[in-house]
Amino acid sequence: MGKSNVHNNARVLPELHGLNKVLIKSGLLGLYIAALCLPIYIFVHDRGFSSFMHLASLQAVLKLMFPLLGLYAFTFVTWQVLIATNLRWLRKLFPRVIYFHRFEGGFALLFAVLHPTFILIGFGLVSYLHLRFVASNLRWWLIPSYTALTILLGTVITASLAWRGMNIPWWRKLHRLNYLVFALVWLHSWFIGTDTHTRLLRTVWVVYLLAVTISVIGKYQSLLPRTVKNFIWNSPHLP
Repeated sequence: MGKSNVHNNARVLPELHGLNKVLIKSGLLGLYIAALCLPIYIFVHDRGFSSFMHLASLQAVLKLMFPLLGLYAFTFVTWQVLIATNLRWLRKLFPRVIYFHRFEGGFALLFAVLHPTFILIGFGLVSYLHLRFVASNLRWWLIPSYTALTILLGTVITASLAWRGMNIPWWRKLHRLNYLVFALVWLHSWFIGTDTHTRLLRTVWVVYLLAVTISVIGKYQSLLPRTVKNFIWNSPHLP
């Protein structure tokens, strides 16, 4: 009787493990799809379908659409950082996740470049150079965005060349600057973004910030001094 129970448990546990794995994978995929749907939903909801019906020129279309590209650029950058910092256990669920990571990195750069390009074409070169497309008290928040774009160009290009076989031994160290890219774009989007003033999107942005912070700490906790780790994990003030 005892042996029978042992054998039954041995057969059930792998099935439960497999079921849990499927549920976790489905949950992560659903979360990612929801994250991609959210920007377009907020964008259309705030403006209404009627705003898309009276676009008489290409410039009008670009003026309307450039904030959406910024939202997606930030979304892709955020998920790039989340994937990179959780790659060790994500590989157990999605063995080829690194290829998706590389693919999505290209999209992050594409949308990051298209965002200011749409502003340039939509508002014109003179208005773009004189920063007339943004209120004067918000122009300071353009500095983080252009800094982030410059860094992102460097990290994506060097990573792509290294993956194609070019000898760039320092590309991984440079790649860590994407954490800074996230922080800079978060600040830019939070303070200057049009749609990030909605309660839903601001809540999501805070969740992204917390998720990235926790993921980065989790990945590099081994580099923290032992006294700091002991304070974090053994503090009597923690629940």
